[in-house]
Amino acid sequence: MFKFLQRTQRPEPEVLAKWGRNKPCWCGSGKKYKHCHMPKDFPKK
Repeated sequence: MFKFLQRTQRPEPEVLAKWGRNKPCWCGSGKKYKHCHMPKDFPKK
């Protein structure tokens, strides 16, 4: 149906720290995590 209805909520921070870079992103976009939300979850210092 609509993609925004299929998206899940953001996992807890400790789960994100263990999320594999090459796994599909938790948001359901179909992109790999490293190209989707990883830069937003862990900004460079």
